[in-house]
Amino acid sequence: MKCRRVVDGIPVDPELPDGFWNTPSEKRPCDHLEWWGRPFVVTVANADQEEVVRYGTYCLNDAAQDRPSFWGKFGSLKEAIGCANLAHYPKLISSQPR
Repeated sequence: MKCRRVVDGIPVDPELPDGFWNTPSEKRPCDHLEWWGRPFVVTVANADQEEVVRYGTYCLNDAAQDRPSFWGKFGSLKEAIGCANLAHYPKLISSQPR
């Protein structure tokens, strides 16, 4: 897996496989399933103000059937990483689809 960096074990701005954001769970190929239950953070620039950046935290699990689950948008990377910490969100992670 490639990403811009890893903070506390959480990938930041990963290079995700084609179709990752819109493939139904039952049709996901193996390269998508490598991300199952693994939270990650995506940097989102504010369209109105270039210097304002937000961080979105996501995880591919069964909470959403056709996309990664959105866990939240944060004003700092530290907050986004805190959200991604699996110890804080054990109920959002479930077993891998079969």
